[in-house]
Amino acid sequence: MCIDEVKDLESYKCTNYNNEYLVGLLSMEEYINAGGEDSYLNNGTYWWFSNTSNNNAWYVIDDGTVNNIIKSNNTYYGYGVRPVITLNENIVVSSGDGTKENPYVFESNDNKILLNKNVGSYVEYNDYIWKIVSKNEYGVKVVMTEYVKGNDMVIGFSNVSSIYNTNSLIGGYLNKTFYKTLDNEDYLVEGPWYYGNYNYLSKYDYKKLYDNEVMAKLGLLTIGDIFLNDVEEVFTTAINSKNMVYVIEEDNSIKTSLITEELKIRPAAYLDGKLNVSGKGTLDDPLKLSRGDTNEN
Repeated sequence: MCIDEVKDLESYKCTNYNNEYLVGLLSMEEYINAGGEDSYLNNGTYWWFSNTSNNNAWYVIDDGTVNNIIKSNNTYYGYGVRPVITLNENIVVSSGDGTKENPYVFESNDNKILLNKNVGSYVEYNDYIWKIVSKNEYGVKVVMTEYVKGNDMVIGFSNVSSIYNTNSLIGGYLNKTFYKTLDNEDYLVEGPWYYGNYNYLSKYDYKKLYDNEVMAKLGLLTIGDIFLNDVEEVFTTAINSKNMVYVIEEDNSIKTSLITEELKIRPAAYLDGKLNVSGKGTLDDPLKLSRGDTNEN
């Protein structure tokens, strides 16, 4: 990853690299060499480069041009992060043609248990389609790709606190009311739902979002979870203040909202990773879940 301090747009050629990280950021040199604002890398959003400039940092603005002036001169101002990785040249492509619609697939996963399926795969569970968000020692975290059925189904976050728990309005509804509507309840397991402060006092440090957790089978995503902003106008567990949490806006940005505001519900859940699965895991052919003997070899 290029870590040069770039003083102006005429001196962006990189000479100083850091090879300690598996995941990095794009450099300004790479962006400009690809065509800059006229290239495929310009996606109409704000996002950081790896390069600094005195006490500031370089970034791309929504029209694709480059800047290094941070609002209010605060280097913790929140812009997008576009991770960059380097793949092994000997990796085997199992399918796909490299297009956005049919990307290369590098893993050929013949294992028929849920835990070994890829993040981003679709799962069918209780007449809803869910998407795998992450996997851990508790199970497989999935998020619904739509709202709880019923366009008029809305609920507040809480009447008391911005801390997510199973006794709050939305936490209680998910783990006591919505839970009872699900078949095969034993497919669900308890896992951690994280909540923490994301505000001026925490300097908008995303790691603070994971300072606290509550164990439950059903919950909500937080800032930093992938697939968060493909459904808008929903609550997250990210805390702004005692009576405000973050929600996803219609334009997929985040904003603060009073905990008493009523929004539609987009549940997330922990599924047992040992469940048998069939299907391709695509939206047209989502993974089907079942119990039975598993083969983990």
